[in-house]
Amino acid sequence: MKTIFNLLHTRIMALPTSIMMRFFVLSALTAMFFSCNESLEVDIKPVEPPVTVYNTAKCTYYGVLSDQSGACFLLELYQSSNPASGIAIMGYSTKPTNFASFKLDAGTYMLATNGAAKTYAAGMKDGENITGTRLFNTASNTFTLVKSGTFTVGGGASSYSVTTNFSGMDSKTGAIVNNISISFAGTISFVDESKVVLSTYTATGTPKWLTVPGDGTWIGTIKTGTLDDGSEYITISNWGNDDIEVFCDYENGVYTIDDYSTVAHNDTYDGKFKAGYITTNNALVVLDDKDYVVKYNPITRILDFSGTIIDAGAEHEALLGVRAKNKTTGVYGSVFTDFYSGVKLKLTPTK
Repeated sequence: MKTIFNLLHTRIMALPTSIMMRFFVLSALTAMFFSCNESLEVDIKPVEPPVTVYNTAKCTYYGVLSDQSGACFLLELYQSSNPASGIAIMGYSTKPTNFASFKLDAGTYMLATNGAAKTYAAGMKDGENITGTRLFNTASNTFTLVKSGTFTVGGGASSYSVTTNFSGMDSKTGAIVNNISISFAGTISFVDESKVVLSTYTATGTPKWLTVPGDGTWIGTIKTGTLDDGSEYITISNWGNDDIEVFCDYENGVYTIDDYSTVAHNDTYDGKFKAGYITTNNALVVLDDKDYVVKYNPITRILDFSGTIIDAGAEHEALLGVRAKNKTTGVYGSVFTDFYSGVKLKLTPTK
């Protein structure tokens, strides 16, 4: 039995020569058409999202915050002609020995919440406050909160490149915004905001020691200073709403209370700024010669004295205050200031 192919071939060959030649030409053209179409399909490329190019970059260095391992920074990219509109990337890079040696790590930064190097914080809205990574237009008060994607840093030292591949949402409507593609190439201006600056403050805390408790809120000022050996410190006025100045030393990116300087005195006692705790029988224990670290968040501008103290294997809520020590006997007395738990100073820079 002849196959269909054989039958078709026999019929074609039986056609007049002129018709048969037309058939073969048409077949060849058809084959060429489909061959060209196959090549066209392979060469088709997806449409790339438009890229916004910025020519100006500013990076604010905040140092290592209390609950993070990387050094926090806020990188702002915008056009020099319109600094009110651009993108702010809150990221984390390797902790430097000091601000002068800080740089952005090269590579791709991933979304994270632990503040490790080469990660970034998503955009967040808390009431009217916008934090984290976001597109901004302060003129129109509109923000897009970045919620996913990556950004990449290249170069370093005197010149950087930055590209983004973000997605997010409108902070007011919740509408999804995809393909947030931005690029920058050039120098970056770095600014150090990691330390306390000349400020006024509003304090909150819980008095827990004197028979007549101290005030739960008060106001004062903070001044900065440098000793002859170059070490830095801050002076906090009106501690506990008493006319007393206390000090914190600054070294290696950390503030600790100065518990050795005399900050109050009378004929019988000298007063020193101390950390301590209350025992189960309501006795105040003051720790001598023990560094107590004060947490400072330069983003929120909060100097936080709250914390815990471990003594004799037990953990206690930390209290801070000015304790009076008898000049002759060395015994502590209940004068000068109350001891407070949970003290937080909200700073307002005046520089």
